[in-house]
Amino acid sequence: MFFGIVFLAMGGYEFWEGSKTKDWPAAPGRIIESGIETRSSSSRPHGRSSRRDTDYSVRVRYSYEVTGQKLEGQRLQYGNKSHDKQSSAKQVQSLYPAGKEVQVFHDPKNPKSSVLLKGSGTTWLAMGLGFMALVLGSATMVYMVRARKAGTGDNMPSS
Repeated sequence: MFFGIVFLAMGGYEFWEGSKTKDWPAAPGRIIESGIETRSSSSRPHGRSSRRDTDYSVRVRYSYEVTGQKLEGQRLQYGNKSHDKQSSAKQVQSLYPAGKEVQVFHDPKNPKSSVLLKGSGTTWLAMGLGFMALVLGSATMVYMVRARKAGTGDNMPSS
């Protein structure tokens, strides 16, 4: 249940923030640098040999100007997606080469908050996983409480 709540909260926050970007104005900008971040982890499922999982994320840094103020941003989109394959990440990264002119969408109330893509990306995935974990955790808890009552005789009628 805990993990369900955490994933729902994280996904909900990213979804909420991403939905606000649909009304953000655009300012001209330029990509300063672009690359792919690799994150590896190993897992050892149930005594088997360890397995390496690698995720690839597109990282960008861009500059833009709002009302004469020069700003920099790094957020591609709320709910940034990590990729299982490096080729998939490179395909997205190729859209943002260093030096490319881009439209930067910024919060009119806080121009330092910006994105290159409006919307909330894959936050639906975190919310879906969170909901499933919450439902499974709740069902397990109900089952355990009922099993405990049945085992102790608490639900036996009194004479």
